Amino acid sequence: DDDKYDDEYDEYDRNRSRRQSSSPSESMTDEQINDFEETYGVAYDPYYDEPYTEDELPDDMSFVEDKVYGDRRYQNGEIFYR
Repeated sequence: DDDKYDDEYDEYDRNRSRRQSSSPSESMTDEQINDFEETYGVAYDPYYDEPYTEDELPDDMSFVEDKVYGDRRYQNGEIFYR
């Protein structure tokens, strides 16, 4: 079961890398990242801090979609907020 989770995480990691290289115009600049880190006191992490488009979300596992807000809760515990 842990191996399956690791495989899914590896797939997300590949998707994030591809996404970051394919859409630099949507990424934060170095100055924005520095401001973010100073303002919130946490390290910038594109996995959490850069938005995903709907077609970039995982489509290889089941999820439950919140009927009011549209948030997706995946079977591995990840939540993507709309």
